[in-house]
Amino acid sequence: MINVENERYSKIRLFEIFIDALRHLVQQDNELFSWPRGKAAVVHRLASHLHTALRRDLSLHADEANDSYMELPGKLYFDVGAAVNTGQKTFFPDIVLHNRSQENPIRLLAIVCRDNYLSEDEQISLQELQETGNCELALALSFLPQKNYLLIYRADSYKMEYYHFTRDELSCVILKRREIEGVEDDEQLKLGISLRRRRKKKPSMIPHDNVLENAPEEDVPANVALMVPQEVAQAHQGAALAQKSDSEMSDGEKTPSAESAEQ
Repeated sequence: MINVENERYSKIRLFEIFIDALRHLVQQDNELFSWPRGKAAVVHRLASHLHTALRRDLSLHADEANDSYMELPGKLYFDVGAAVNTGQKTFFPDIVLHNRSQENPIRLLAIVCRDNYLSEDEQISLQELQETGNCELALALSFLPQKNYLLIYRADSYKMEYYHFTRDELSCVILKRREIEGVEDDEQLKLGISLRRRRKKKPSMIPHDNVLENAPEEDVPANVALMVPQEVAQAHQGAALAQKSDSEMSDGEKTPSAESAEQ
């Protein structure tokens, strides 16, 4: 962590710079989202907008011909594809704001970019990147070209925050904030975050859709119902009673309605 009196690299400031860079990305490079395999182009332009937005926020010169233009205060750089090695695991975020040091690494911002929703494992990895990778601010961005917004994930210790960035209004609003450490119920699937130890799946009448499973709750259609443990228990109990009734009838026992019908 850089000790700067004016907190030029605080989490709040970096997140605001990220949103500012997104505005310029959508305004100037929106067509890149529709390119086949256009992720690399979007990531490159986002890194460029981040660098420009941070220099503008810090009131630094905008002379790109100057040799010092690419270096930020604290000898920091925005790099694309830089590995983050924790000693036990290596992460590969798409964009990193760091000092490029292997001995005393400083990582202030890491961004993971995806065309679609992050999978459950990717969201868990995003949290691990923030915690074990010593990254001050870990974000993920889902492009979602079929939507009128981009989805932002923000990892913060045991919480995950979700934001919508609307393409038309160029505005960012928070959708939800969820604590995910120690959550032990099946409704966790609605958040797009699963337990580290996955349960064995059973056949279901509801078609499995990975996009729905990983989507935030408001993106799941209302007609898709996920059973909670209590409802599952009631369903099993009803099935057991029905099975018992069929067994008794097969042994020759008749129900009152059946006896009256014969009489």
